[in-house]
Amino acid sequence: MSSKQITPGKSFYLKVRLKIAKGWHINANPASMDFLIPTALSVDSDLPIEMLSVKYPKGKKLRFEFSQMTNAVCHHR
Repeated sequence: MSSKQITPGKSFYLKVRLKIAKGWHINANPASMDFLIPTALSVDSDLPIEMLSVKYPKGKKLRFEFSQMTNAVCHHR
């Protein structure tokens, strides 16, 4: 977080880091193919928080059995 305290009416930055178990992956955002669901971050809070923008990491292109095309994913590191 960019601040130790959140001040009403002021912007702040928040960095979210996911731990993905070995052998698992999630789709990148945007997803590589129309039928795949991209990973998306949302906020569910009783506080009046507005999410202005999200920057997703670039996925690593891997090939899976269901397609001859590569699919951009985030996976265990």
